[in-house]
Amino acid sequence: MKIAVMTDLHSTAVAGTRPPVPVRRGELGLELIDRFVKRMNLLERPDAVLALGDLADAGGSPGGRRELEAVKDQLDGLRMPYLALRGNHDGPEGVFEDLFGPGNQVRDFPSVRIVALDFSKYDERYCGILGPEGLETLSRAIAETPANRALVVALHNPCHAVKNAGPYELVDRDLLLPILRRAAGRVL
Repeated sequence: MKIAVMTDLHSTAVAGTRPPVPVRRGELGLELIDRFVKRMNLLERPDAVLALGDLADAGGSPGGRRELEAVKDQLDGLRMPYLALRGNHDGPEGVFEDLFGPGNQVRDFPSVRIVALDFSKYDERYCGILGPEGLETLSRAIAETPANRALVVALHNPCHAVKNAGPYELVDRDLLLPILRRAAGRVL
């Protein structure tokens, strides 16, 4: 199975502004998605696309919903299924889910099960939290997946310790890693 991944576009194209971190070039977000969609449809032809969050730079701002709607309109041009996860810049809970579906999703394909987990809830240090719902979604997906089937676990931020990650670590990593270890050899 071929899976394409896109992440951290930080689009500001609808708002017509530049992100606070200039190197992100968010004003090009929709153009980059358009190019990505065309390339996936015409050349790469993956079986699925994972959009791993931060699709908008300021999803919680007054124009954030419009930005996310524009991103969704572009992604809907894909000729293959896609899953979109909310990142820490994609706005408050509810808006993203209204457009892209629930935060925790399990999607089955002929040879693989994709488990997309939402940890865009954050503590005071801005570290991601999967919470009981995300951990239960993953545990259940592993338990219900036949041993001969691969699992792809998709997250916005890394689940392993990253040196100098600053505020972008996963708070409940110590609860997540044992669940992943139980499925060793099957989780990608």
